[in-house]
Amino acid sequence: QPHLAQPPYRLQPTSVGALFTLSMVGYILASLASGPLARRVGDVKQLCAGVWCLALAYLLLGPSPLLPALRPSFPLAATAMLLIGAGGAIAYTPTNNLSLRACEARGIAVNEASAALTAIV
Repeated sequence: QPHLAQPPYRLQPTSVGALFTLSMVGYILASLASGPLARRVGDVKQLCAGVWCLALAYLLLGPSPLLPALRPSFPLAATAMLLIGAGGAIAYTPTNNLSLRACEARGIAVNEASAALTAIV
Protein backbone atom coordinates (compact mmCIF):
# COMPACT_ATOMS: atom_id res chain seq x y z
CA GLN A 1 0.00 0.00 0.00
CA PRO A 2 1.34 3.43 -0.86
CA HIS A 3 0.37 4.80 2.57
CA LEU A 4 2.73 2.39 4.34
CA ALA A 5 5.62 2.96 1.92
CA GLN A 6 5.53 6.73 2.49
CA PRO A 7 6.51 8.75 5.55
CA PRO A 8 6.12 8.30 8.47
CA TYR A 9 6.26 4.50 7.97
CA ARG A 10 8.61 4.13 4.96
CA LEU A 11 8.18 0.35 4.91
CA GLN A 12 9.71 -1.95 2.34
CA PRO A 13 7.38 -4.16 0.26
CA THR A 14 8.23 -7.23 2.34
CA SER A 15 7.26 -5.42 5.54
CA VAL A 16 3.99 -4.28 3.98
CA GLY A 17 3.34 -7.89 2.98
CA ALA A 18 4.02 -9.01 6.53
CA LEU A 19 1.48 -6.50 7.83
CA PHE A 20 -1.20 -7.78 5.47
CA THR A 21 -0.35 -11.34 6.51
CA LEU A 22 -0.96 -10.28 10.12
CA SER A 23 -4.34 -8.96 9.06
CA MET A 24 -5.27 -12.41 7.72
CA VAL A 25 -3.92 -14.09 10.86
CA GLY A 26 -6.17 -11.83 12.95
CA TYR A 27 -9.12 -12.68 10.71
CA ILE A 28 -8.52 -16.43 10.96
CA LEU A 29 -8.08 -16.41 14.74
CA ALA A 30 -11.14 -14.24 15.34
CA SER A 31 -13.21 -16.36 12.93
CA LEU A 32 -12.66 -19.39 15.15
CA ALA A 33 -14.32 -17.64 18.09
CA SER A 34 -16.79 -15.56 16.13
CA GLY A 35 -19.57 -18.14 15.75
CA PRO A 36 -19.74 -19.14 19.43
CA LEU A 37 -19.43 -15.47 20.40
CA ALA A 38 -22.45 -14.55 18.26
CA ARG A 39 -24.53 -17.23 19.98
CA ARG A 40 -23.46 -15.98 23.39
CA VAL A 41 -23.76 -12.18 23.05
CA GLY A 42 -26.11 -11.85 20.09
CA ASP A 43 -25.61 -10.78 16.51
CA VAL A 44 -26.19 -7.05 16.90
CA LYS A 45 -23.83 -6.69 19.86
CA GLN A 46 -21.16 -8.66 18.05
CA LEU A 47 -21.56 -6.57 14.90
CA CYS A 48 -21.16 -3.39 16.96
CA ALA A 49 -18.08 -4.81 18.72
CA GLY A 50 -16.50 -5.65 15.37
CA VAL A 51 -17.14 -2.18 14.00
CA TRP A 52 -15.65 -0.59 17.14
CA CYS A 53 -12.62 -2.85 16.82
CA LEU A 54 -12.19 -1.72 13.21
CA ALA A 55 -12.54 1.94 14.20
CA LEU A 56 -9.85 1.58 16.86
CA ALA A 57 -7.58 -0.25 14.44
CA TYR A 58 -7.83 2.47 11.80
CA LEU A 59 -7.12 5.13 14.43
CA LEU A 60 -4.00 3.23 15.48
CA LEU A 61 -2.87 2.79 11.89
CA GLY A 62 -3.24 6.56 11.43
CA PRO A 63 -1.34 8.66 12.12
CA SER A 64 -4.37 10.19 13.77
CA PRO A 65 -4.67 13.70 15.18
CA LEU A 66 -6.95 12.13 17.80
CA LEU A 67 -4.02 10.14 19.21
CA PRO A 68 -1.06 12.54 19.03
CA ALA A 69 0.95 10.67 21.67
CA LEU A 70 1.21 7.57 19.48
CA ARG A 71 4.07 7.75 17.02
CA PRO A 72 3.72 5.63 13.89
CA SER A 73 5.87 2.51 14.10
CA PHE A 74 5.97 -0.99 12.72
CA PRO A 75 4.74 -2.58 16.01
CA LEU A 76 1.83 -0.14 16.15
CA ALA A 77 0.98 -0.85 12.51
CA ALA A 78 1.22 -4.60 13.20
CA THR A 79 -1.19 -4.28 16.13
CA ALA A 80 -3.56 -2.23 13.97
CA MET A 81 -3.48 -4.79 11.17
CA LEU A 82 -4.19 -7.66 13.59
CA LEU A 83 -7.15 -5.67 14.90
CA ILE A 84 -8.36 -4.94 11.36
CA GLY A 85 -8.42 -8.65 10.63
CA ALA A 86 -10.07 -9.54 13.92
CA GLY A 87 -12.60 -6.72 13.70
CA GLY A 88 -13.52 -7.73 10.18
CA ALA A 89 -14.16 -11.32 11.22
CA ILE A 90 -16.11 -10.29 14.31
CA ALA A 91 -18.28 -7.88 12.32
CA TYR A 92 -18.78 -10.13 9.28
CA THR A 93 -20.05 -13.28 11.00
CA PRO A 94 -23.31 -11.87 12.40
CA THR A 95 -24.21 -10.13 9.14
CA ASN A 96 -25.12 -13.51 7.62
CA ASN A 97 -27.52 -14.33 10.45
CA LEU A 98 -29.03 -10.85 10.38
CA SER A 99 -29.46 -11.00 6.60
CA LEU A 100 -31.14 -14.40 6.74
CA ARG A 101 -33.49 -13.26 9.51
CA ALA A 102 -34.41 -10.16 7.50
CA CYS A 103 -35.19 -12.33 4.46
CA GLU A 104 -37.24 -14.72 6.56
CA ALA A 105 -39.22 -11.81 8.02
CA ARG A 106 -40.10 -10.76 4.47
CA GLY A 107 -41.32 -14.22 3.53
CA ILE A 108 -38.24 -15.33 1.57
CA ALA A 109 -37.36 -18.98 2.16
CA VAL A 110 -34.14 -19.39 4.12
CA ASN A 111 -32.70 -21.91 1.65
CA GLU A 112 -33.26 -19.45 -1.23
CA ALA A 113 -31.78 -16.57 0.74
CA SER A 114 -28.74 -18.55 1.88
CA ALA A 115 -28.07 -19.68 -1.69
CA ALA A 116 -28.20 -16.06 -2.84
CA LEU A 117 -25.93 -14.91 -0.01
CA THR A 118 -23.46 -17.68 -0.81
CA ALA A 119 -23.43 -16.67 -4.46
CA ILE A 120 -22.56 -13.03 -3.71
CA VAL A 121 -19.97 -13.78 -1.06
